[in-house]
Amino acid sequence: MRVPAIALFVAALTCGCLPAYAKPANWKQLTKDFCTAVQAMGDCKNVTMRIGTEESFNTKHGFQVRDREDDDTRTICMNAMVAFKGSPASCAKALEDYGCQGKKHPKLLMEAQRSGATCPY
Repeated sequence: MRVPAIALFVAALTCGCLPAYAKPANWKQLTKDFCTAVQAMGDCKNVTMRIGTEESFNTKHGFQVRDREDDDTRTICMNAMVAFKGSPASCAKALEDYGCQGKKHPKLLMEAQRSGATCPY
């Protein structure tokens, strides 16, 4: 008797034999970028992040960027947040790297004072 492939897949998931998700190869850099952007939003008065950016980020990259159950992700995120200095120069650099036309990871952040300007992630 042949067992359908879907039945095997469901059985593997329920027994814990397969991971529920796999992080992308560059998950560490993605986590560092996102958490640096979050800290910039908190420290820099001219920087903001659109509501829904984290959810869009998680969906696009296939993992929870601030997963409290994942020690590796949490450690990378906390280190990135602590490393951010909050100086005017670091705020400008955050916009350069993560702003609407960011060089590292565009559209994580945007300038807060620009009325009507949005760049959804």
